[in-house]
Amino acid sequence: MASQIVMPRMGLTMDEGTLVGWRKAEGEKVIAGEPLFEIETDKSTVEVEASESGVLGKILFPVGTTVPVGTVIAILVQEGEILPSSTQPAEMQRAAGIKASSVEARPDMKNLPVGFPAKVKASPAARTLAKKLGVDLNQANGSGPGGRVVAWNVRALHSSPSVKITPLAAKAAADLGIDLSGMQGSGPGGRISEDDVKLCAKNALIAAAAAAQTPRGSFVEPELPDFAKWGKTERVSMRGVRRKTAEHLRQAWNTIPHVTQQDRADITELEQLRARFAPRAEEAGGKMTVTAIALKVCASALKVFPQFNASIDMGKEEIIY
Repeated sequence: MASQIVMPRMGLTMDEGTLVGWRKAEGEKVIAGEPLFEIETDKSTVEVEASESGVLGKILFPVGTTVPVGTVIAILVQEGEILPSSTQPAEMQRAAGIKASSVEARPDMKNLPVGFPAKVKASPAARTLAKKLGVDLNQANGSGPGGRVVAWNVRALHSSPSVKITPLAAKAAADLGIDLSGMQGSGPGGRISEDDVKLCAKNALIAAAAAAQTPRGSFVEPELPDFAKWGKTERVSMRGVRRKTAEHLRQAWNTIPHVTQQDRADITELEQLRARFAPRAEEAGGKMTVTAIALKVCASALKVFPQFNASIDMGKEEIIY
């Protein structure tokens, strides 16, 4: 019996995905668990595996199409089975509300109807960011698959439009938060390479570490904010063991590498709760995410355990609640 392959939801905030590539052609055998197609969201590119075995009977949307979550994108049939006559690409496209302008031109898009406009190859996130920043995508150097323009290429072009830079260097600069303005590259014609960006980041870290240290090798204490502007505060004097403990913990915090402990938890009931209240959150103009729930739990816990919501004023030797 024929089955439908739909655009999956890869995250709570995902509403649509762009088909980046099909791993199988029409008529090819598909085995459950093997990669079937690849999609790109605003956050990542994901390879999707086949959930069941069969034969790929019909691909309803070509590579480059942006499709809403839950839309049928292909039909899987069993060997010898006849493809249902109702599964025609044009009908499926109209049913999903997808227009010709949502399909991006690519070298490998050979089955597109005549009349589809050619566009710069760019991810949905890159297009959104370019529109927000007023960046011309035609001027961006793509560093994604097949020369595709991605978000960090747009950010690099916006921050330094006249800088000559390699795609990998643009990605590294975006990831490390490096300002490219005024940087002189070591490549031909002053072109900035990935090594130039990494060297700049290394020098910045060395300079920051040197500036943060006193001649004795200890770290400069940051200036504490005015906690009173967020609510009522209480100061408690530290003496004896508590003061000495704070001094040693401060030294440990500044000199010992930090480690993150991760555990697994069953959040089945939490997810059911989130799904139940999600519509009410949307009506209020927000989204009920796991992060929002975690922040609420943390805020409630800090009221019960106020010491975890305290700061230390080492100059006055006081705990600020």
